[in-house]
Amino acid sequence: MAFLVCKPVLILVRRRDWRGLDQIPPSGGVVLAANHVSHVDPLLIAEMVLAQGRTPAFLAKSSLFGEGIVGRWFRAAGHVEVDRSHGGDGFGAALTALRGGARDCPEFG
Repeated sequence: MAFLVCKPVLILVRRRDWRGLDQIPPSGGVVLAANHVSHVDPLLIAEMVLAQGRTPAFLAKSSLFGEGIVGRWFRAAGHVEVDRSHGGDGFGAALTALRGGARDCPEFG
């Protein structure tokens, strides 16, 4: 659902200049580390990953999961809640999500 809402806006506001996509394996768990500088960057990263036929799961600070519709959407989308006050727990949450299996999504390819 978020993809249907966000995609038209992203097409209007971004310049598609994706590099290194051959480094993303077609299946299995993978970690993409991005240092985003704006609130739009995760949407742009998600668009890039979806275009590769993969479904992203983001690590997100736990406070976002308590925000009404945003929290429900994050849970439904399979994003991973990280309590940043517990340091290493975030790493554990990432490993658990990564080991949880591939999230391939060929319909977005």
